[in-house]
Amino acid sequence: MNEKRAREILKDWITPEDELFNLSALVSYHVDSVNPGIILDGIFSVEQIEAMVWWMKNCAHDKP
Repeated sequence: MNEKRAREILKDWITPEDELFNLSALVSYHVDSVNPGIILDGIFSVEQIEAMVWWMKNCAHDKP
């Protein structure tokens, strides 16, 4: 997994702030949260889960 592949999989789930959010699949991950974590409620493929975890580990925390 790399950033390009994660973006291809997650598409518009990635916000301009590099957070993850999708209301219809209920994905919510906020970078500046006091208790960082992700809320998930839906059916996700292994590839989507991999992309979300990769994003949380490699892109979201890079924000100042």
